Amino acid sequence: MTTSEKNISNDKLKRVKDFLYTTLNSMTFGIFGTIVVGAIIGTLGTILVLIGLPSEYNVFARVSGILTALTGAGIGLSIALGLKLSGLKLVMLTVAGGIATMLKIDFSLPGFYGDMNLSSPNPITAYFVVIITYFIIESIFKKKTNYDLFFIPIVGVLGAVLASYIVSWPIDRLMFLIGQMISFFIDIEPFTTSAFIGLIFGILLTLPFISSAGVAVAVFSVSYPLYPTQTVIAMAAAVVGCSAQMIGFAVQSARKNNAGTIFSIALASSMFQFKNIMKKPLVWVPTLITSLLLPPITYLIFGGYDWLIQTFAELSANGELASGHFVWPGMGSSGLVGQLQTLAISGFNVQSVLFVLVQVSFPAGLVFALDSLFLKLNLYKAEDLVLDATL
Repeated sequence: MTTSEKNISNDKLKRVKDFLYTTLNSMTFGIFGTIVVGAIIGTLGTILVLIGLPSEYNVFARVSGILTALTGAGIGLSIALGLKLSGLKLVMLTVAGGIATMLKIDFSLPGFYGDMNLSSPNPITAYFVVIITYFIIESIFKKKTNYDLFFIPIVGVLGAVLASYIVSWPIDRLMFLIGQMISFFIDIEPFTTSAFIGLIFGILLTLPFISSAGVAVAVFSVSYPLYPTQTVIAMAAAVVGCSAQMIGFAVQSARKNNAGTIFSIALASSMFQFKNIMKKPLVWVPTLITSLLLPPITYLIFGGYDWLIQTFAELSANGELASGHFVWPGMGSSGLVGQLQTLAISGFNVQSVLFVLVQVSFPAGLVFALDSLFLKLNLYKAEDLVLDATL
């Protein structure tokens, strides 16, 4: 291969990486603006009902459902904005995301294999449908013409429907298989499986180009109907692993950052520290160890989460279980969604209160100890965790 060919190859690889980074990061914004906010608002409504608001006046529950239904549209809009699209192309990517959410494809159904009465709020499906629609539109409409106003919407809609048929069912099957695998290993060894689930979700939460909340919804909402007990155990492990990252990095950052920065890491996102992780990977080790060790410990302390399993069974039996109930495991302490939903779903019982306290106090204590040890061993310096205004 000549130098020129190598440069072309490297340039193509860079463009692919940039595209994936931009679109995956944009997907995170779309998820936050819809289903995550919906979970927060729904939790607020539940709390108000618990303290005396008549359920018929709980508009928050309705708004939460609307935001969940808008997940695909939000992802489409945020990806379009990330790709610097405008006009009809921006509109049609938003529509494509909405189609991905509202059109559930299941090849086990008769006829056209779709069920318009069911939604498919799977963020991963929406992402792929939007990306496929983007490439279809961009490949056909490379230059502006007088017919764009008519043809771009038609091509966008048909492309989104085609993409939904291509990716929706396989992605749902993949999420089901992942859930099945989690269930299998939890049955064999819940402690070790909980540890790895906590670690994986903790990593996903801190990476800036993928949404741990989106993965949680995609996997757990699909696996729960067939594997309810194992799925709830996995969800509890995930929220502990995610909280360990955010609370842990807040503790690590306390030595050299101001209160606002520490607050942002603990209640917004641990991904703020990703730039420092890239510079000095060892700063990530204390929170990774914590995300690995705490889930099996909490599983032991709370006796396999029987109380949480029973709560979800009751929600399911009453037809009250929705996609928003599966977002909190991937949120950790972001917006306190993991903690508030744990409390609200469980009706603020004693076990849920203790579980929330453990989600916060255990990571803080363990990371503080590990951070102090790593600093003493000079594996990194406190200055390595300083955040600047360019983040």
